Amino acid sequence: MVKEFKPKTMYKLLYNSFCAVAFTAYNKHTITYVAHNGVVCLNSTYINEGGAYDVNTCKFSAPRDGIYKFEWTFLTKPGHLFISGLVRNGKIIAYNHAGDHQSNNWDSATQSVFLRLTKDEQVWIQARCDDGRYLHGDTYSTFSGQSI
Repeated sequence: MVKEFKPKTMYKLLYNSFCAVAFTAYNKHTITYVAHNGVVCLNSTYINEGGAYDVNTCKFSAPRDGIYKFEWTFLTKPGHLFISGLVRNGKIIAYNHAGDHQSNNWDSATQSVFLRLTKDEQVWIQARCDDGRYLHGDTYSTFSGQSI
């Protein structure tokens, strides 16, 4: 027996299989403190195609199985640092280290990672340092992801 699809069901099937997933998140204001192992919350987006990035939890949830690319760039002011990690379901995948306590410069750092995710797996950025945290806002610090 052949199952007949209704137009709405077919649309959802096609949308979930072929539509782009892409986001870039940022924070309008500077972040001066995030608890060790806390989620770095970039709570505004330029784009959130597919709606996979949640601005309330600041986590990405894979809408389908596939390969995804993630990238984050953080800027910190002179004399400060911000160490962060990309987390997949609670496990650190990669680190990013922006700044230095002895630096007299504004310092930025960028990290990129490709991951094969299954549907509903989550990815987010986590603070990894205990002191001197300063993450410049005003769109200088971003977190992006996309399906490949």
